[in-house]
Formats: sequence, structure tokens, C-alpha cells
Amino acid sequence: MEDPESKHKTEEQIQRIEVNFESRNFLYSAAKWSKLLAVIGFVFVGILLLTAVFVSGLLTHLKAMNANLGRIPVGTLSAFYVFLALLYFFPSLYLNQFSRNIKEGIKYNSSVQLSRAFLKLKSFFKFWGILTLIIIVFYFLLIVMGVVGGLSLMNARS
Repeated sequence: MEDPESKHKTEEQIQRIEVNFESRNFLYSAAKWSKLLAVIGFVFVGILLLTAVFVSGLLTHLKAMNANLGRIPVGTLSAFYVFLALLYFFPSLYLNQFSRNIKEGIKYNSSVQLSRAFLKLKSFFKFWGILTLIIIVFYFLLIVMGVVGGLSLMNARS
């Protein structure tokens, strides 16, 4: 039979994970890189939002000049760029929060800040993991639809 005190000691030891000097340096370096990637992400979000605004105006102007462009849905294209901007905003936010919390956790030797930082890092990876799975499923469905469409065209010609 297992001693209840040994289980308690194990949980207590897990609670007291220490971050040595080398690990602190690695975490601080990771914080710098994540901050850089977050800033680049926020800039990219801004560019996407500006593109959404300017594409709308440009297509409206081009439609007035050429009637053949009348089929291009201006609002849909702008909404797509806004959607992409929102999609890219959250991972950038998580990286920024990770960076800030890691730096504060190291500076003030705060396990609470370190826990918050790792929570944001987990959220970052969870977001990209789910998005990656969605994209893989989407590609799979496109391939299946392409194969089915190709087979139906071959059968229609026969």
C-alpha cells in the first residue's frame, strides 16, 4: 500500500520547481524573441486592416471604370481581410502576454507571473494547433471534392 505522506511529498516537490540561472537566461531570451514576433504580428494585423479598407475603395473605383468587375464582392473581400487580421491578432496577443509575464516573473522572482506566462504560451500553441487541424481538414475536403468533381466530369464525358 502507498503511504499517503509520500504522495503529499511528491505533490509538494512538484510545487517547488526551481528555475536555475541557465533556465532563466533561456526564458528571458525566449521572451525577447516572442516580443519581436508579437510586434511583427501586430504590424501584420495593421497591414491586413489597412488592406481591407483600401481594397474596398480600390475595387469600388475600378468597378465604376469597368463594368466587368461588377461581380467582385467588395464587402466580402474586405470582410475576409478583417477575418484574417482577427485570426492573426490572438496569437500575437498571447505571445506579447507571454513575453511580458516571463520578464516580470524573472525580474521579481514570481512564480505567479511565470504561471501566467506559461498559460499564455499554452494558449498560443493551442490556438495554432486547432487552426492547423482545421486547415488540414479543409485541405482534405478540398482534395476529396476535387477528386469527386474530376471523376464526375470524366463520367459526364463518357
